[in-house]
Amino acid sequence: MARKGRERFEKRRLEQARRDRKKAKQERAEARREDEDGTGETDEAALMERFRVLSEAHAAGEIEDEDYETQRSELFAALGLEHHDHG
Repeated sequence: MARKGRERFEKRRLEQARRDRKKAKQERAEARREDEDGTGETDEAALMERFRVLSEAHAAGEIEDEDYETQRSELFAALGLEHHDHG
């Protein structure tokens, strides 16, 4: 019985991660559209929140390193920050 509970928990966790990734993708697309249209300034607080969510998802193992690095670089660029690898 404990196994079934664990499987359900894992399934819910994966579904939530999938929803979080979808939401982040939609937010990135919306931000790009706004930037391309020139209709809105990039909201630094919103970008920082997206970075926080991204970092938490990566730390939880929900986002692979390559995807994390790509998205982080995009956010840093949108914030006007340059990212330098220290490795």
